[in-house]
Amino acid sequence: MVEGLLGILYIMSTRVLNNAFGGFFSFLYISSVLIGIGGKTYMDLQAQELLLAEKESVQALKNTFVNIAEVKIERTVRSPWYSLGYTMFATMTNTKGQSVSFEYNFERLDYEIDKIDSYGIEDRSVQVKGITTTKVKVIYSNGKEDYV
Repeated sequence: MVEGLLGILYIMSTRVLNNAFGGFFSFLYISSVLIGIGGKTYMDLQAQELLLAEKESVQALKNTFVNIAEVKIERTVRSPWYSLGYTMFATMTNTKGQSVSFEYNFERLDYEIDKIDSYGIEDRSVQVKGITTTKVKVIYSNGKEDYV
């Protein structure tokens, strides 16, 4: 697809080269298009990585708390000094319908998967340590829903 786009851009640029400023404007146009394609690809990869981190973090929450029915991730912030670290701001609902909003830190490491580094304790009656073995409804920060 990119090769076809570049071919079209090449044809368009050769037509523009006929006038005095054509070379500069065609270079500027082609550069802008290539930067736009690269930027979109980068943003798509960042969104996929963020979604994967959120999904893995919910699995880690299931290994930390008991009786989770739903987790809604409000937002996720990537650690500025460590590329695999994230802080999630979430609302967790247990099977009794009780909810708690809190933040937790999660690192995407191959050797320590399914582990929450730290979390804020807001309500011990909802944040009960243990393992949730049932499927949990997840609402990711981008609005998509899934079951983990």
